[in-house]
Amino acid sequence: PTRRSSDLWEKRSDEHFDLISTNPDSDSQILPIAERILREDEFNIGWQLSSRVKLQVFPSLDSYRNTTGQPGWVAASTRGQTIRLQPITELRKRSILESTLRHELYHLLVEAHAAPKTPVWFREGLVLYFSNPNPANSPASSMTIEEIERILKQGDNRENMQNAYLSAQMIVANLIQQNGKQVVLNWLRDGLPVNVLRDSSTPSGAPSQN
Repeated sequence: PTRRSSDLWEKRSDEHFDLISTNPDSDSQILPIAERILREDEFNIGWQLSSRVKLQVFPSLDSYRNTTGQPGWVAASTRGQTIRLQPITELRKRSILESTLRHELYHLLVEAHAAPKTPVWFREGLVLYFSNPNPANSPASSMTIEEIERILKQGDNRENMQNAYLSAQMIVANLIQQNGKQVVLNWLRDGLPVNVLRDSSTPSGAPSQN
């Protein structure tokens, strides 16, 4: 009988990562890239990751979608200490291998320091900001924090999800510009001040419409 790909997972390891793959000889190319990006992320955010990370590279888009439940436009997802990735060939073809790894490693760094009740929009906004502090200019979203939080928690169509991510990124970028990086990072652990939540209810610091 034909063996399923899930029976063929193998492991390769280096200093900080365990690669889980059905084609480890080829996929192990990701390990030195991940090590470099982790060092850069740690330096940029000022924290170090204390636990090992699993990089699970799926052999096909179908196996990735079926196992993770993610749509094809989501290149990777992190669960616990495991980063689950689409095939490396797919990510390279779209020129997003390094940016995807960078984003997911920032997720691990942010989640390791986040208090349990930290809002999803704030955690995601921090990850997106550190992954790309200078996003392309976009019209300000009209989403409120409550709408952003609901969409990021419950999911939505691709357009609304991407709009919610962009809105969260813009809010966090403004908070860091106004308060400084370290102050905003401390809110992960200590909680967001009430006035921050009130003033950020309209993205980009736009004045509230009564």
